[in-house]
Amino acid sequence: MMILWVDLETTGLVPFNNAVLEVAAILTDSTLEEVDGTTHVIHFDNDTWRLSFDAIVQDMHSANGLWDACKASTTSLQDAEQTVIQMLHDNGCAPGTVILGGATINFDRAWMEQHMPILFNFLHYRNFDISTLKRVVEMWLPHIVGISPESGGMHRARADIIESINYAKFFRDFAIHPKELTP
Repeated sequence: MMILWVDLETTGLVPFNNAVLEVAAILTDSTLEEVDGTTHVIHFDNDTWRLSFDAIVQDMHSANGLWDACKASTTSLQDAEQTVIQMLHDNGCAPGTVILGGATINFDRAWMEQHMPILFNFLHYRNFDISTLKRVVEMWLPHIVGISPESGGMHRARADIIESINYAKFFRDFAIHPKELTP
């Protein structure tokens, strides 16, 4: 089983009204070891940027450097989508066999359905959602919450995926296959 970890940075919360700014994808095997990956900043001009997002998003992506990267980029969203699909093909993944992974992954899946339909249709319908695992641990294993990885909160696609994979490894090692907890 292969997992395609995806994170999209966007201009807002509504796929029909907003746009994708950054796409990152990391392909892992079932042991959560990275097989391949790609990251793309999507080009936007000043007029598109001003019209398609609110002040909170503008401040966040100005502070993290994504806005400047978008202005400098020449990559289209369709180019990014095709690169991710080619990566899947290059690694022997057949349509319908790759599970989508990430944090609050239904958000990203909805955006892919609207803006990246070829990739959306390539993926299996099942998700590997780290946000669900976090809630399960908080409810049923609260004693390990204090030792879980810290959230970086960068709101950059690749960093967010790496954080999700690290959470998955932590949950595997301390919740699913518990190791001895050390102070």
